[in-house]
Amino acid sequence: MGFFDRRCAITGLNLRCSRDVAFVLLEKAGDGWLPCALPIFGAYNGYGNVESIVPDVGGALLLLALTRCRTAGSLDLKFDGRNETAEPITALEHYCELVERGHVDDTDALLFEGRALAHCLVDGGVLAALMASAPMETGVETKLTDVVAQAFGSAGFAVEVFGAALDVPFRSRCRLGEALCGVIAVKRWLREHDIEWAPPAVGGQYSTRESLTFVDAALERFADEPILEDVLRARQIDLWDEEDDDKPD
Repeated sequence: MGFFDRRCAITGLNLRCSRDVAFVLLEKAGDGWLPCALPIFGAYNGYGNVESIVPDVGGALLLLALTRCRTAGSLDLKFDGRNETAEPITALEHYCELVERGHVDDTDALLFEGRALAHCLVDGGVLAALMASAPMETGVETKLTDVVAQAFGSAGFAVEVFGAALDVPFRSRCRLGEALCGVIAVKRWLREHDIEWAPPAVGGQYSTRESLTFVDAALERFADEPILEDVLRARQIDLWDEEDDDKPD
């Protein structure tokens, strides 16, 4: 399979043109999907997934949870109808690849307690801007379990990700606290704009001109959202530069 483009789950931007992307792990919940872990940031790999993952607390917690659940038997890995639970996995990128392959082949590559895990990709600048948009103030008596419930709702895998730390007091002024407050901010913003999390549509190959139309559409849709304008304008400028580079001398 050759390279193909994937579009941002929030804005519709062509992620090939993004400076970085965010991988959001999703858990099936009724007829919809819920995020079930902190987003992972990295580079778009040209095949609908993330690579060169930036090490952070969210990725570390996610890898520990996946490894722990796999050992305990609550996480099933499947691909092409084969159970691959014997295959050693030590890198978060490999789990991301399994989720992506399962989506492309219309199979549930990862199952947590029988519920499918999927993913979507978001322009990294877009998600970072939204996560920083509305920091949540909490008292010292707030428990982490309450904040996780606000961020991820009924997603059961989120409980596994945060594990034994759920009963400790929550602190918003730390990397983990800031990330959780950011997820809550994104959740509120998506609800206000009637956007739901979902696995990606089939990818394609989009020209620079087509990619610019995606930016134009996003600028029109979110014209009243100044928090996104800087990111969208930056992508627009990048594409204008790419378009100029493509022109013959």
